[in-house]
Amino acid sequence: MFKKRISLFKRRLTTVGEAEPLNKLSLAVIILLDIFILSIIFAGLKDHTDQLTSHSEYMPYEARQVFIEQTWSPATRMTKLQEFVLTDRKQAAQGSRHRNRCAAFNAVANRSVNRSLFVPFVKGLEQGDAMCRQVLLGLIPKVNDTGSHDELTKLLGSHDEELRKTVKEILTHIGGPSALTALTKQVRRHDFGGRLDAMDVMVQKARHRAIPLIIAIIESGIPWEGSCPRLDMKWATSRGISSRRSLRVGRRTRITPSRK
Repeated sequence: MFKKRISLFKRRLTTVGEAEPLNKLSLAVIILLDIFILSIIFAGLKDHTDQLTSHSEYMPYEARQVFIEQTWSPATRMTKLQEFVLTDRKQAAQGSRHRNRCAAFNAVANRSVNRSLFVPFVKGLEQGDAMCRQVLLGLIPKVNDTGSHDELTKLLGSHDEELRKTVKEILTHIGGPSALTALTKQVRRHDFGGRLDAMDVMVQKARHRAIPLIIAIIESGIPWEGSCPRLDMKWATSRGISSRRSLRVGRRTRITPSRK
């Protein structure tokens, strides 16, 4: 039975019909045509896959994390998305595409307002480019966490002037007692670069309650060229600090600006 099936299969391969057998030349031509067609198919598939320049383009790492490994939980989704969209320097070099990603992230983040995002967003200010900072500038006040203001005020001590400008603008919206307390400690650091920025933003909001901050700035011993114009009585009065109160605090502390 088995041998009969094999002989029948062989007969079908070597004959067109029962009365028309194929000669060896015709059979060789058919086999060569089959090989030629298969080689064209595989060459086309190879050319198509060669268009993907790296293995990550077959299945991006982030996509594998989301759909296969499923490591993006609801609790970490926004922070991971921020790392990929906003703070990746490679993404920032893509111009309009990066701008569109930032707009999309802004739309998603506005629907996920949560105080747990405050610290990741603040860290994004330091890592991101100007477009990223502009997005986070609008998001951080919405996720304000007064218990983590120390992380924000640290950035005001940066020597990056644009970063300080962004932090200063954020503090004009959310600066309060916690930010004032944190800054009063921060300005005493020798390498703190934003003392005058801290004074500008907090004195306008805290008024006479910012006197400890001013004292800490003077005591920090930073080099002054002459007397600092922002610490005179006219400046204090314009910020809502009475001259009598300033003089009383000044006499009690007995400090003068350093002229190093």
